[in-house]
Amino acid sequence: MLKSKKEKAKHFLQANIHWLQCPICHSPFSFSDDSLVCCHHHRFDVSKKGSTYFLQRQFRTEYGRDMFIARRNMIQHGIYQPMLQAVQSYLPQHHFRLLDVGCGEGSFTQKLKLDRGHYFGMDISKEGIQLATDYISDTQWFSVADLTNLPLASQSTDVILDLFSPAHYEEFHRVLTKDGYVIKIVPSSHYLAELRQAFYHDTARESYSNAQVIQRLKDEMTIIKHEHIHYKVPILNEWQSDVLHMSPIHWAADENQLLSTHISKLTIDVELYVAQF
Repeated sequence: MLKSKKEKAKHFLQANIHWLQCPICHSPFSFSDDSLVCCHHHRFDVSKKGSTYFLQRQFRTEYGRDMFIARRNMIQHGIYQPMLQAVQSYLPQHHFRLLDVGCGEGSFTQKLKLDRGHYFGMDISKEGIQLATDYISDTQWFSVADLTNLPLASQSTDVILDLFSPAHYEEFHRVLTKDGYVIKIVPSSHYLAELRQAFYHDTARESYSNAQVIQRLKDEMTIIKHEHIHYKVPILNEWQSDVLHMSPIHWAADENQLLSTHISKLTIDVELYVAQF
């Protein structure tokens, strides 16, 4: 008999209860009546879809379901596969615990061959996490949580995966094990250049730099490995709607621009960093 998402989530939580902690009082959890409960009686329920909502305040996000679905489709089409192969090469060869911060709809984690440990994906977007629950398993779980107040115990996490997401280095330092590390992907200057040219042409936003993001990483952590990953992927006609809607870049376009724009290729241009405290 196939397990439901909720049953898979319960199995994950029971196996990993010591990995988690209450984001309100930072005390350990126990599992009771389909809920995570701490010694101060803060309770976080497991939903029917298997996720848990940990946020203590509302976050405004414009990332909607349609954009997450478009992004998922493009990831499934393999446009990030060379980048993900590079990420894969830096994962441990032994059993490990991985946190995917800003995981969105969970497709990056799903595309990686995560067969040697347990994996927790988190995002502040409830719509993204609702889609990510499609990938819940006995070893993989997703929840709505705040990266500035992670529901994880100190020194409990071996790898933090930070793909195109913000970072909170104080929390990263707290939850990583002594030998733990961060794998971070930062967009470089030509990332999605074709979309930027289509929707930001002749504006300051057509070109951009993440120099400050990279400098902050270098200020906070020690860079162990660095790769510049640059390639172009052909975009099929049937992918047009998804490629145009897969990123926030399309927010600058009106309906006429979206209807008249055709992308034949897409540039993936990113910096990969492996860093430790």
